[in-house]
Amino acid sequence: MEENPRTPRRRWFQFSLRTLFILTTLAAILFASLSWWSYKARQQREAVASLRAAGAIVMYDFQLAQRPPVKVLRPPHRPAWLVDKLGVDYFANVVCVGISSQAPHADFALLQTLPTLTEIELNGSRVTDDDLVYLAGLSELVQLDLSSTAVTGTGLVHLRGLTQLKRLS
Repeated sequence: MEENPRTPRRRWFQFSLRTLFILTTLAAILFASLSWWSYKARQQREAVASLRAAGAIVMYDFQLAQRPPVKVLRPPHRPAWLVDKLGVDYFANVVCVGISSQAPHADFALLQTLPTLTEIELNGSRVTDDDLVYLAGLSELVQLDLSSTAVTGTGLVHLRGLTQLKRLS
């Protein structure tokens, strides 16, 4: 039995060149955004580890959302197995850092890698006027405590661009 040569065989996946180009572009955008998200999470993880090694207290957004703040290790509403596998830095942002007087001199340049910071407590720490230059790009900063530090009025010039800053001690 012969097939009719006029009847084309149906193909399951039949795409035009335009459709293939659009799908490739969307896949590239997806992979680029996932790699950027992963890069930012790894950058935050490294900064948190270095700050904690220097004696700083670091709090994430899901910890401060609960009043009073409690020490919760995982963000709620996320699968625990996934948070354990990837790490908390893929699902939460650091919003508060506290460096006390007992901590050795922390690397304040690490604070630049945490753009979602809203609170920084440096009460009694070894921060100087030169260290305040690292706070200049933190546009989300609302509260900054510099009491009992060696900061003078000349160092405060670095805080001019902090438009969200509501409380400066």
